[in-house]
Amino acid sequence: MRRIVLVSHGELAQGMMNSLEMIAGKQPHVTAIGAYMQGSPDVTKTLLSMASKLGDGDELVIVTDLLGGSVNNEAAQLRTLPNVFVVSGMNLGLVLSLALSGEKDTVAAIKESIKGARRQLVWMDPSDIETDEEF
Repeated sequence: MRRIVLVSHGELAQGMMNSLEMIAGKQPHVTAIGAYMQGSPDVTKTLLSMASKLGDGDELVIVTDLLGGSVNNEAAQLRTLPNVFVVSGMNLGLVLSLALSGEKDTVAAIKESIKGARRQLVWMDPSDIETDEEF
């Protein structure tokens, strides 16, 4: 089973999971960790524990909020472990795509999800608006 853990500074990961479940319903294979808050778990220890509990055929996709940020740096230490994948740049499009992907190959699912998330990053330039008299 592919497990996904969303990890962020503060409450972003939990908010992302809440939005995911609002749109797609409960996702038991997705969890969230908010780092560096009062009472929050140690990120590295928690991720190592999750990785150590992977069974045969299980995979862990760690999605972090900010490339080069402390959360991502901690997660990146695990990227050489078997069946552990780290993706940075969390946004709702990426999370939805990963969580709902039917792709069996995790690397392919990650690449396709990143590709789709990039397509959704768009500047809504006001000069591109065509005027419509009926509007």
